Amino acid sequence: MASTYSTNLKIELIGTGDQVGSWGTTTNVNLGTALEEAIIGYGTPQFTNDANLTISLASSNASQTARKIFLYVTSTVSLTAQRDLIVPTNEKTFIVHNNTTGSQAIQVKTSAGTGIVVPSGKKMLLYVNGTNVIEQVDYVTTLGVGTLNITSLASPLPIASGGTGASTASNARTNLGLGSIATQASNNVSITGGSISGITDLAVADGGTGASDAGTARNNLDVPSKTGSGATGTWNISITGNAATVTNGVTTGNIGTYAPGLTGSGASGTWGINISGNAATATSATTATTATTATTATTANNVSGIVAIANGGTGTNSTTFANLQSNVSGVLPIANGGTGSSTATFSGANLTSLNASSISSGTLALDRGGTGAGDASSARTNLGLGSLATLSSVGTSQIDNSAVTPGKLSQPFTTGTAAATTSGTSVDITGIPSWARKITVILNAVSTNGSSDLLIQIGDSGGIETTGYATTLTWCVFNTNLQSTALFTSGWAVAIQNNASYLVSGLLTLCNVSGDVWIGSGSCNQQTIAMNTFAGSKTLSTTLDRIRITTANGTDTFDSGSINIMYQ
Repeated sequence: MASTYSTNLKIELIGTGDQVGSWGTTTNVNLGTALEEAIIGYGTPQFTNDANLTISLASSNASQTARKIFLYVTSTVSLTAQRDLIVPTNEKTFIVHNNTTGSQAIQVKTSAGTGIVVPSGKKMLLYVNGTNVIEQVDYVTTLGVGTLNITSLASPLPIASGGTGASTASNARTNLGLGSIATQASNNVSITGGSISGITDLAVADGGTGASDAGTARNNLDVPSKTGSGATGTWNISITGNAATVTNGVTTGNIGTYAPGLTGSGASGTWGINISGNAATATSATTATTATTATTATTANNVSGIVAIANGGTGTNSTTFANLQSNVSGVLPIANGGTGSSTATFSGANLTSLNASSISSGTLALDRGGTGAGDASSARTNLGLGSLATLSSVGTSQIDNSAVTPGKLSQPFTTGTAAATTSGTSVDITGIPSWARKITVILNAVSTNGSSDLLIQIGDSGGIETTGYATTLTWCVFNTNLQSTALFTSGWAVAIQNNASYLVSGLLTLCNVSGDVWIGSGSCNQQTIAMNTFAGSKTLSTTLDRIRITTANGTDTFDSGSINIMYQ
């Protein structure tokens, strides 16, 4: 009786009496491959073109992607729209991680049924019910969330559920009953209409009046009253030196009685002002606006004697300017606006400072802090400056080839810091400088606890890139004629069909051809079993700054050795 296969997982069901002497092998494959894949298997379906992708499950207990519970979905091309990942209708659970290129969602569905959309970069727990793909979990009684990221809702979250019930900021403020002041900054508030109550009078020190009525405000600010038409009377102000005193009992309370009004046409009266010291007297001004009868101190016939310079005069009664030579005797010192010299030649002893306006001709010598030149080129020559002095940066075109030697370079060849490969599923080396154009990856007795292929991957500021490689690996098994070659798109494979007991040592040399295109080749000794050679290329999105060693399945753990790099 021939074997049959289970409906959903395609487990081989041995016919009665069949496979005498070999049924144990079939059972081991059922348990160790088929069932294990359905429980913990890690599948890597890949979109190789910008179209839908179908994975199927055949009647075989051999390893199959569609049987594995975790599907890590990638693409070798950038998807331009949402694409379908079509899975078998067999009843089965899938955990799907959309890691395709192009930032597009994928829909996981059966060929004739409906499906579930998995956004770019997200993971979802799904179930095939024999017809359609559905979400396996859609309700929990209690959920603790560290950071909640809601990417889409069918409609705005209502206020009753903690939302705003709106999809725009303006409508949200309206729904929440917020007024126009809600959008203003605390340091720039504009109030139109209405009134403000319940506030304390703003103090004078803070730019206010310290009062809530006009009279108190004027009093606080020491301002005379500006209203009224009867502000007439006599002001008697005696000023001696810089001391001004009011001698007629004028106060802030009765200033309206004595001061002519500042408004209206009836501001008349007599101002009596007595000034002692400079003999200026003005006692007959009748109005503030017409000074036809005012005697002022600015007319020459009201001033007797000569007003000294110290009192704001010129110290002379001549209309000839005081700075003419005929009016000056002796040497006017620098402190009084002169030069301290009677000759045209300046001397350092007579000057405490010098600026450009002080020099009308000639040049300032080197020994006096100048350049001794009247133009930039001659100044550089006098100062002993070379041709590099006028450059903002120095490139190779300014340096003779014969002058550049490795010994003159600050870092002719740089060795990184070795990283142990004794734990984890991957080891990264970061911080590679942007000027590096040749990088050698060094593997020293590296091993893992599994049999997955060893991979070298490169990346940039956006992270390690796991797709888009075009590499090959050829291995020769020791003491046999066995030789084989394999192609890889997820990195440079440096060891294939690995074993936990193998120690891998060797080199991968990466060279930057142009832009962000990298070519790599090298060889490794897979201890006691094979010699591997490998080569290929990879184009990054931007400047390379990191390298990773990992395994093809992403789950084997490193347990020995180290990795390092050298670059130039």
